[in-house]
Amino acid sequence: MKSSILQFDDEVLCYEEQERWDEAITYLYEKWKKEGSLSSVLCLGTQLWYTMYLLEIDENSSNDPDFYLKEPMDRYSNMLTEVTQFGREYYSNTSSYNVYFGYLFKVKPYLFADFNGDWDGWVQMGVKMMKNAHKYNPNDIVAQYVQYRA
Repeated sequence: MKSSILQFDDEVLCYEEQERWDEAITYLYEKWKKEGSLSSVLCLGTQLWYTMYLLEIDENSSNDPDFYLKEPMDRYSNMLTEVTQFGREYYSNTSSYNVYFGYLFKVKPYLFADFNGDWDGWVQMGVKMMKNAHKYNPNDIVAQYVQYRA
C-alpha cells in the first residue's frame, strides 16, 4: 500500500535541524528543477510553505520594522507559485499532490497568489482536494485521514 508520506533527503533534514531554511529551499528547488518528480514537487512546496510560515511568525514577533523586508519572502513566494502551477499541471490527479497542496491551500491561502486575493477560492479548492485525494488512491491512509479532516 503506497501512502502520501513525504521523504526528505538527509541533506534537507540536516539543514532543517540547523535552521538553515534558505539552503534547504535552494537544495530542493534545484532538485525539483532537475527531476520534476512528484516527490520533489511535494518536498519543495511544503518546505517553502513551512519556511514562509516561520518567517511570518518571526516578523510578527520582531521588534525590527524592516525585518520582513530583509527576508527573501518575494523569492519564496515566486518559487511557491511556480512549483504549485507545475504540480497542478502534472500531478493534480495524484493522491499525494491533493493531500499536501490541498492542506496548504486550506490552512494558509494567502501564501498563494493566483486567486488575486480571493483567499476563499484557495480554501475551497484545498477542501475539495483533501476530500477527493482518496479517489486517486483508495488505499492511501493519509488521503483517507485528510478526507475527514477537510
